[in-house]
Amino acid sequence: MDTIWAPELSGQNGPIYAAIVNQMEIDVRAGVLQVGDRLPPQRELAYKLGVTLGTVTRAYKEAERRGLARGETGRGTFIAQRRQTPSPLIPAAEPEGGYDLGRNFALPHLNPPLELALKGVAKGPHVQRLSSYAPSQGLVHHREMGARLFAEYFGLGVDASEIVLTCGAQHAVQSAVLGLLNEGDTLAVDELTYPSLLSIVPRAGRRLVNIALQKPDGPRIGAMDPAALDHACVSQGVRAVFLMPSVHNPTTHSMTQSEVDALVAVCARHKLLVIEDDPYTPFVGPEALRLPFGKALPDQTVSIASVGKLASAGVRIGYARAAEPHLSSLRNAVGDSVWMASPIGAEIISYWISDDTLTPVLAAKREELERRYKLAKRILGDWFVQGGADKPFLWLPLGRDTQGAVVEAELARQNLRVLGAHHFKAEQRGGLDGLRVSLATIGPRTGELEAALELFAKVLAQVERGGRFEPLG
Repeated sequence: MDTIWAPELSGQNGPIYAAIVNQMEIDVRAGVLQVGDRLPPQRELAYKLGVTLGTVTRAYKEAERRGLARGETGRGTFIAQRRQTPSPLIPAAEPEGGYDLGRNFALPHLNPPLELALKGVAKGPHVQRLSSYAPSQGLVHHREMGARLFAEYFGLGVDASEIVLTCGAQHAVQSAVLGLLNEGDTLAVDELTYPSLLSIVPRAGRRLVNIALQKPDGPRIGAMDPAALDHACVSQGVRAVFLMPSVHNPTTHSMTQSEVDALVAVCARHKLLVIEDDPYTPFVGPEALRLPFGKALPDQTVSIASVGKLASAGVRIGYARAAEPHLSSLRNAVGDSVWMASPIGAEIISYWISDDTLTPVLAAKREELERRYKLAKRILGDWFVQGGADKPFLWLPLGRDTQGAVVEAELARQNLRVLGAHHFKAEQRGGLDGLRVSLATIGPRTGELEAALELFAKVLAQVERGGRFEPLG
């Protein structure tokens, strides 16, 4: 049907055509624009917005390129059925050019050498059993090593009998959602949260409710607002909550003791299931709180540990800890989805844990993260960034006059990838805006990270000057 749609552009920086397309995408996600809706004629929209016809023509062409719209000769331009596009979080099938400050791979060039682990595993007395079926919960030896991983690198003492092996942390989250929540149950998440949840939960027939993040110190973002969570429990029947207490993704915030205590009180009062996933916990110093909800509310909490960021994403092993009756449901969810995590992968991780391979690897990654953080602070010193020397990414908050999606699109045009806030939120209208900037994906090649950050700083300077993006050499 015809629409009277007109994007709100007042106060926005950046190219006008890009702002039009980004608002179109936001309105499609929000349901304001539906598949089949006919967009206003280009000349009419140009007049309504007070821009040139060429600007709207360029916007409509960009919308077609992104798969948002389709043009039909003699009929107009229509909102298209969205095609599935590759997630910006997933590694590309082929090598990509440019600079990647978007995806978060946590210094994979410093991972322990896989060939040594394979040789060690091959010499084990029971190597042949690794090619057989294993219990969905995992072999006893692998769960014992998982308990050691929790204790030594995630600060949580657990019993091996409480652990279920999964195919990485994402699979652990998915298993918790499918196994512990019923269809129609509501999961509370931060207003900026782990992007995969935004697809996992709705597809599983569960509901999401966004809870505001606190801003206790100017632009700095804090933990989930406990009063807002309490209100949502009463008004929307929240059944569970997803939290990242040690290193929040994307804001980098580490919860303070008072923030933990306030949220624990709400979770205890409403008997919420807590799913805590904190893959960056090993990088933070010993003074940081580690998996506090698994300590404070052990009977209500599913705690997740993984080695994808610490040692090897390719091995695809995660560990979920829960108490009964959640443990049985979690074990069944793993069995229903993949039957079992790979015993071969679990044996590789167990080999690294048992011979203390991970300790020097973690030390090397911490040292490199500190060096990269200092470099970023030097180059981006004119802008406030939230992060730290023990965090693999930064969060750069943006004010009301700048859209992260617009800056992200312009950086992509110049072959530099970052992630705007819209990738981390289910409700696209309003709320916090900013950019997540990964410091740990670009490899060790001399000067590459520095060049990427300098290009990033140049685009930010253009935004500050009024948003007129210019070609950069």
